[in-house]
Amino acid sequence: MGVARGQIDTATWEPLDEGGLSDEHKRIYKARKAGIEAFFRGASGREIKEVSGYSRTQIYRLITERCLVLYKDGLPAGWRGLKPHERLVPYTRTAPLVPDPWGAGTAGALQLLFATKGGHELRTRFEKRILGKIGLKDKLSSRKNAKQELVVWFLKEARSLFEVPEAHWPFDREMQGKVTLSKFIEHVLDQHPDRAREVVGGPEAVKKAKAGDGVDRPKLRLLERVECDAHKVDVRCVINVPNPAGGWSQRLVHRIWAIVIVEVTSRCVLGYAISIRREPSKEDVLRAIRNALRRWEPRNSSLVKDHKYHPNAGFPSKLDPNYVGACWNTMSVDGALANTCKTVRSILKGVVDADLISPLKEDKSYAQRRSLDDRPYIETFFRIFPKAMSRLSPGTGANPKERRGRDPEGAAAASNFQFEYLEDLLDILVANYNGTPHSSLGYRTPLEQFAFLARREPGLIRTADAGEVSRMLSARKECRVLASKSGTNVHINFHNAEYSAEWLKSRRDLFGEYVDVYLEDEHDARFVTVSYRGQIFGSLRASPPWHQSPHTLYMRTAIKGMANKRLISLSSLDDPITQLCEQAEREPVGKLKVHPAYLEARRVFAHFAGKLDFAAAPTEVAAAPAAPQSADDRRTRGTVANEASATSSPAPSSSPITRRQAINTGRRQ
Repeated sequence: MGVARGQIDTATWEPLDEGGLSDEHKRIYKARKAGIEAFFRGASGREIKEVSGYSRTQIYRLITERCLVLYKDGLPAGWRGLKPHERLVPYTRTAPLVPDPWGAGTAGALQLLFATKGGHELRTRFEKRILGKIGLKDKLSSRKNAKQELVVWFLKEARSLFEVPEAHWPFDREMQGKVTLSKFIEHVLDQHPDRAREVVGGPEAVKKAKAGDGVDRPKLRLLERVECDAHKVDVRCVINVPNPAGGWSQRLVHRIWAIVIVEVTSRCVLGYAISIRREPSKEDVLRAIRNALRRWEPRNSSLVKDHKYHPNAGFPSKLDPNYVGACWNTMSVDGALANTCKTVRSILKGVVDADLISPLKEDKSYAQRRSLDDRPYIETFFRIFPKAMSRLSPGTGANPKERRGRDPEGAAAASNFQFEYLEDLLDILVANYNGTPHSSLGYRTPLEQFAFLARREPGLIRTADAGEVSRMLSARKECRVLASKSGTNVHINFHNAEYSAEWLKSRRDLFGEYVDVYLEDEHDARFVTVSYRGQIFGSLRASPPWHQSPHTLYMRTAIKGMANKRLISLSSLDDPITQLCEQAEREPVGKLKVHPAYLEARRVFAHFAGKLDFAAAPTEVAAAPAAPQSADDRRTRGTVANEASATSSPAPSSSPITRRQAINTGRRQ
């Protein structure tokens, strides 16, 4: 083609990094470049020869056949075309394929094969198979084809192109063209980088390419965003249950989850919760949020001798009382239903005044890509967190390879690694993480970084109401007051149980009305509080058999399910909580795993064992007068009332404050 000097601007040509060339190649490149510059200045052939050592014709060919040829990126090669020994035009075979006795002379044999009619169709099918575009109807087909499998498939299909395959390429070669086919596979993948990323790296590589490297992430202030996720703890533990024949029996706990909330700017863990269910529930997520808003107290770590709290370990509430209940603005989660349900959204907005960022389309957030890089800090924490667990003898390891040669179940039984030990150990590990220096924080600890950022903006932290935090897990439901015609059987139905009280029988104005019923103590579902149009009337107590032992709503639901399967017989005389414990304790080893509700019962008993007023649990339900009353005159559960005689005598109380005041202020009764 002709070259018009006035229509070519060498200033727009792509440059070449001369520093990456060898001395000899750099000398050749500079000579070629000097000759082209002299050509565009209008120099004569003699002047071009003196400057570069190349003739005018050679310089002209360098411009037309190298500099103006399209490069790999689709742009003119420019100065890159002057690089010595750089092939710009692919090799094309035109001569017939006639190998010599030593096997040479077969360059371009694959091109000739693809140039035939059947070969062209084979090439199309081969490229589709390389890119994984066939077998879509087969649900069990592999998402990735190994290179060796692709070569074997090609050789099998190519045999049908020849009557005598052994007389044609590639079947007349020792390697049967495997080297050439491997290069062709790489060439096809290079031409389709997006599909190649998925074929080679899998779906995670595609997501990571969309998410980027994080350099463009917005700079956030303290408590602007937190990340929440659940991680299955890779460890086995046991629980000791009383044996009817005497002593204790071990039961293995297979699945334990840790729900963690990490603050983004300080990398500090604000709170966590442990779940022993098959999958984390919304209650577990809310428990983690509540723990992040409560004051942290170190646990009794005497059971775990080899692990202790570091001097700087703890949570932000340890640093300053003003940090107790510190709220955040947004919380980033994955697409799990426990994280994105309406209950979590509403409570998070009502108590913490924070928005939820999730991969759901209605959120319209950057997290729609569902990549690990959308929540990098919590994912990094979960890469560090399991290391301490995997080093334990009951640890299963993060993958099957780490489990080889180990028996975590046997180690847990032999060492008597109990669930209570695991709870203490998890608290120590998370607290120590907050007190460990981080390289990304300038070797400050997350707690030090949290305090540093808080001091820089004194009015930044806002706190949640202690009463609202304590009632986060309190189930609330609108229930109808049911009454017989005689007015004797007056009750409400709340979560698989009937609730009633003497004062409710005298409130005929509430018969048939819908009232708000909610729990004030998640560990004690025996009592609920009733309010009507914003006015709190009093407490109701569960009818038999749910009136005896403290329990949670989850335990009650599990017991009802076991009763439907005829594993437990519910009656008004027997305590269902006791039956649950007996059922779990008398099951032989290897027949039935311990029900998660039994572990929940153990936690409830441990919770009440630490309270001073557990031994003096109320035996009568609080009563409310027939007429509305003020909050100061409202009676509590310790009030024993006789509505029939319109008299009441308050029972002795161990605390001068009421139950409502204790909940709102966070103090113990």
